[in-house]
Amino acid sequence: MDSGGNIFARLFTRFRNRLFEGVHPSSLGIFRILVGIVFLVQFGRLEEYITYELPKSTFFLTYPGFHWIHPLSTPGFETLFLWMHVSAVLVMLGFLYRPAIIFLFFSWTYVFLLCNGHYNNHYYMLSLVALLMIFTEADRWGSVKSVVGSPFLGKRDGKWGLSWSKGPGKDVPLPFWQPFSLQFLIALVYFYGGLAKLNKDWLEGYPMKLWLPGKTDFPLFPEFLQTEFAPYFFSYLGLVTDLALPFFLFSRRLRVYSLFFLIPFHILNHFLWQIGVFPWFMLFGTIIFFTFSPEQWKSGFIKGSLPKTPAKAVQLPFNKLAFGLLLLFMGWQILFPFRQYLYGGKSFWTGMGWNFSWHMMLVDKSYATRIKLEVPEENISGYVEMLKYINGRQFKYMGHDPRHYIRFAHMLRDEMKANGLQHEPRIYVHSFREVNARPFQLVLDTTVNLANYEYSPFRVPDVILPFKDLPHEQGYLQLTPEEREMLGIRGTGY
Repeated sequence: MDSGGNIFARLFTRFRNRLFEGVHPSSLGIFRILVGIVFLVQFGRLEEYITYELPKSTFFLTYPGFHWIHPLSTPGFETLFLWMHVSAVLVMLGFLYRPAIIFLFFSWTYVFLLCNGHYNNHYYMLSLVALLMIFTEADRWGSVKSVVGSPFLGKRDGKWGLSWSKGPGKDVPLPFWQPFSLQFLIALVYFYGGLAKLNKDWLEGYPMKLWLPGKTDFPLFPEFLQTEFAPYFFSYLGLVTDLALPFFLFSRRLRVYSLFFLIPFHILNHFLWQIGVFPWFMLFGTIIFFTFSPEQWKSGFIKGSLPKTPAKAVQLPFNKLAFGLLLLFMGWQILFPFRQYLYGGKSFWTGMGWNFSWHMMLVDKSYATRIKLEVPEENISGYVEMLKYINGRQFKYMGHDPRHYIRFAHMLRDEMKANGLQHEPRIYVHSFREVNARPFQLVLDTTVNLANYEYSPFRVPDVILPFKDLPHEQGYLQLTPEEREMLGIRGTGY
């Protein structure tokens, strides 16, 4: 009887060998074209805000470790986005692919990390996709290179374990690790998105109970959306779909059947929630899972049917560097989202570990915030007009992570002292938050002077009050938009 160690060793060897089996480059080529299109769409959605609105702010919700990143001027952003457009088109065409995808990764990641005010899970995902694609030969099919060839073809590349032939080389196999790295990322997003839904509120139908009543004009089954059963149906449908899809997609037999879930699931997500290009990217990006060996491609797929048994795959040279980097990326992506449990407290309340963990559409929040400034020695007292320092989009997201208020207080203190203030200001934040229709709760201790409070990115500030799991109150839903605006309550679901 084999020991557990022997079984693990055999599985590991099998996995390693599989990563260097040859696969046809077509699915990776199609995925490359899709990525270029998605980037162009995202530029259209974000460029105006980044170029013309964000530079007006004097405070930015930067990420821990990235406070050194600063925005360009408006002309600088115009030039940057021009070259980002060019790079995305080059990636689509597969022309000058490597320098184009490298520039796209660094420029997009820079824009993404500028401010938490425009954080989005699929913005983060696109950054990771671009990073992975730097190391792939995604231009080997459906590209300018595959049509006209390349002066580098015909040479052996020992670095990544590729063996190129003379000519365009569009049917020369690629090692499976290249599409697998992207498969892994997509599957991880699904699975961790499902794990995040295993919480009390989601299983009780929140926030669907709050969002679905507002879909009275939805053209498909509007009556059903208003029933008491609908929130539970959509909550558990999303939970089961997210958790099950990775297993379907990695299964040779079940992969095709996953499309019966993927297609209606993502189309419904797009039209019901209008969450941008993400559903379409996840839907069409499924092509990356349909990879074949060259023998399968020629004997089965081109003829219209797949062989019942996989053809013997071509084994390409093993490469330690590629294998090591892939394992490092996988390990980091698996472990990093769990950092939220190291901090303590509820991550949706403290903001610690919430981002970069694939928490998608889990919470409906509303909040009201006022910042009080006092300098008794100079007879100064009043409330800070925050929109003089940040824009509305930043204000909306500032409440997601209360640590931003501490950094804002420090910025305000330093600005006042630089302008000649002789005494230390006292800055108190009155921030109330409502979570999934619970009563509003105070987030920060209003007796603590945040101007002198030490900021640390590695611990939950003790100035953040603990979350109280109070009963949900449907009476909150009776507030009109006018009443919410009067109270200074801004709502967001994320």
